Amino acid sequence: QELVGDGSWQVVGIADADWAGVDRHDIRSITGGIVKIGGILVTSFARVQQSTSLSSAEAELMALTAVAAECLFWDGLLREIGFGCERIPWCHCDSTAALGAAGRRGHKRMKHIELRKLVAQEWQKEGRIAFLKIPTEENEADLLAKWVDLRTLRHLLCKARVS
Repeated sequence: QELVGDGSWQVVGIADADWAGVDRHDIRSITGGIVKIGGILVTSFARVQQSTSLSSAEAELMALTAVAAECLFWDGLLREIGFGCERIPWCHCDSTAALGAAGRRGHKRMKHIELRKLVAQEWQKEGRIAFLKIPTEENEADLLAKWVDLRTLRHLLCKARVS
């Protein structure tokens, strides 16, 4: 059952968002997401978010939730076919506000965020996924959510094992 490296079938997601996007006529944010299994990229996506975010924290939380859902799908698929990992999926994000919202119960100081967007809280509470901070300069999902300079592009492509 070995895949790569330590032989782990660990599912890891990386999320990022570009708040309000780049189109002045459509201010919906962009979600960028990457999912890896055992360090190998299995899916990536860039999507316009379905609703307009009122803050960058909300946009990042929506991105984190979308990537977490992808991670749970891949983890469930692996378990279904007998290749499940003992560890729960990890989902990385560079937004402290989004990680804080996903880690606490309720909306507290983020009352503008619809409760349906806080499903990530339930997943973490149930022990189905773990949310972790990643440094902005190491966030591979930046490639999908926003414009990056050439040096950053090369670094993140290398990190993502895409050349």
